[in-house]
Amino acid sequence: MSKLIGRLFNVGAGREVTRGTGRAPQYWLPRTELTFDEKVDLAKDESSIGVIENQQDADVVKSYGEGTLSGIINDDSFGLILNATLGTSVTTGPTDSAYTHTYTVKQSAQHQSLTLFASEPNAETTASLMFPLVMADSLELNFEVGAYPTYSMSFMSNIGSATTTTVSYTAPDNFKPQDGSVRIHTAYTGLDTGTAYSVSKASISISKNLEDDHNIGSVAVTDRLNKQFQVSGSFEMVYNARTNITELLAGSDRAMQLKFTNTAKTIGASTNPSITINIAKIKLSEVARSLGNDDLVRQTVNFEGYYSIADSKSVECIVVNDVASYV
Repeated sequence: MSKLIGRLFNVGAGREVTRGTGRAPQYWLPRTELTFDEKVDLAKDESSIGVIENQQDADVVKSYGEGTLSGIINDDSFGLILNATLGTSVTTGPTDSAYTHTYTVKQSAQHQSLTLFASEPNAETTASLMFPLVMADSLELNFEVGAYPTYSMSFMSNIGSATTTTVSYTAPDNFKPQDGSVRIHTAYTGLDTGTAYSVSKASISISKNLEDDHNIGSVAVTDRLNKQFQVSGSFEMVYNARTNITELLAGSDRAMQLKFTNTAKTIGASTNPSITINIAKIKLSEVARSLGNDDLVRQTVNFEGYYSIADSKSVECIVVNDVASYV
């Protein structure tokens, strides 16, 4: 055994073909932050037996893993994160040697599951640990001038078992802040040519409200299910008009798009990797202005996402890259 720093801890991910059955890692994930621990729930015997101590025994009645994984948004492995978050994907192509992966919200309590792999020098065996039935509970996307776009996914899993795997990273192609654009339009149709907003910071939060399907007869859960799907977010910009305040007070429907195109990389003859996040319907929930005497007046606009009946969707993410398939 040896002491180590967090950089020596490796995390891999694979898209499960059979739910709850481990899948070999398709990508080893470069990460900026990680918390990942195995946990148990205890049934405690608090019967009174003539002494003042509050309990006399406990037994493990449930075991699971729980954590948060954060990293820079890139054009390849991030597709697995989107699949686990939104639930389903369709791949088309190749066109100009590029593939288009479209992620939409699966109208089911069983979204796509992943297998996570943990490899570190102080593992109890020389092998990695494999954690099946990983489900995304929430996803935070953050975009800001002067920093790479990042994600943070909270998740739950089954406990790990020893397996043999080889850690192997591929050089990622990260999106940069200058690659991005933010557009808002009166309707989802035409969003690609909607009004461009000069935004210095933006965030999108997706919550899936996981709940375990845990039954008598096993310490492990039978399944891990998502419930109601919620979207919210915010953006920050210099205040120069009452447009957002007017829309807030009127309760106007709007559609929003964040798109990043990596022009430093070319696929085929002329295709650039890209990621597009479309929210079909938002309503502004708050517009807050900073009014410091010697500072630029800025506004932070909070919004909530809604299901658009007219467009039959709430959120859609489109990734263009050179990955033929995540299956």
